[in-house]
Amino acid sequence: MIEFLAANKIEGQAIEEEVYATSFVQWCSPEPRRCKGFHPAPGAPVLPWARALWESSNQELRDGLTDQQAHDALMGIVEALTTAITGPEGCPRCADHWAQRLTTVPVPPTLTLDEARHWLVDAHNFTREGKAPTAFETVAIQFNWTSN
Repeated sequence: MIEFLAANKIEGQAIEEEVYATSFVQWCSPEPRRCKGFHPAPGAPVLPWARALWESSNQELRDGLTDQQAHDALMGIVEALTTAITGPEGCPRCADHWAQRLTTVPVPPTLTLDEARHWLVDAHNFTREGKAPTAFETVAIQFNWTSN
């Protein structure tokens, strides 16, 4: 599949990860013997939508947004994440963890674009159980964010 997509100029790490996750769900999960050594990290849920949603969320918090637009964008992102996490392709453990984050650190009623970006990266790091946190600076560089 990856070779087919690459031949049609559809490629990149996000595509490969999505193909990998989908393959695992469709081929390995029903018959684990088929895929010895081909599995996600132990205990990690397979969420094929997660990377694309994370990337689009960060792109929504692009440079040039007013504080109100940043707040509205972040609220939309939180709604989209909540829907995905609690949906049929979600993860009950992740949904509980996400709900805990929203209860302990809700989106403030007002915030700047920079604060919205920090809130999202901090929430992302909180919900990545057992994984190393992603540095804000790394995300800022990846998505071409500049300071306000």
